[in-house]
Amino acid sequence: MGVDKIDSADVLKVISPIWTQKHETARRVMQRIGVVLDVAKARKFRAGENPVQEIKALNVLPKVDSAPKHHGAMPWRDLPAFYEELKTREAVAGLALRFLILTASRTSEVLAANWQEIDFENAVWTIPAERMKAKREHQVPLCGEALEILEAAKGTSDIVIFEGQKRHTPMSNMAMETVLRRMGQRKKA
Repeated sequence: MGVDKIDSADVLKVISPIWTQKHETARRVMQRIGVVLDVAKARKFRAGENPVQEIKALNVLPKVDSAPKHHGAMPWRDLPAFYEELKTREAVAGLALRFLILTASRTSEVLAANWQEIDFENAVWTIPAERMKAKREHQVPLCGEALEILEAAKGTSDIVIFEGQKRHTPMSNMAMETVLRRMGQRKKA
């Protein structure tokens, strides 16, 4: 279908089937369709109002009350015992999970951590802006135990800190989840 032929009925045909079941996905798809159509108009590939804006203005899609789905959290009182048990795990994923706990970082930040980001002398981990959700460089102070974890991880890779099964590549984002599951902290999906 030519971009100049797309109207609000076409957009609704795509969005309506998923609007209530997969609202966030539908919202993002509609936003991206709107961007594409705006660019097409700017480049003179189409004329007239953007159908996405028409749909929003007319409120033709039903209201969706979607509460955010949060990940389960361990009660803080259980963390010390869990952490002590985790220290008995020798796998790289166990080290990564301990490092994540001590630095209060996101899984993706820990998995992509590389040796160039670590300043051992000043005990600081500097995460570059492009890897941060807020797109700003972030410095994480490293306690003695976090530095010990890094020392234990040395030698596995000279690039990424927590190497996966493929040489010089980070471990899978499921590696720490697997450790949690094996320790009885997650139910199988």
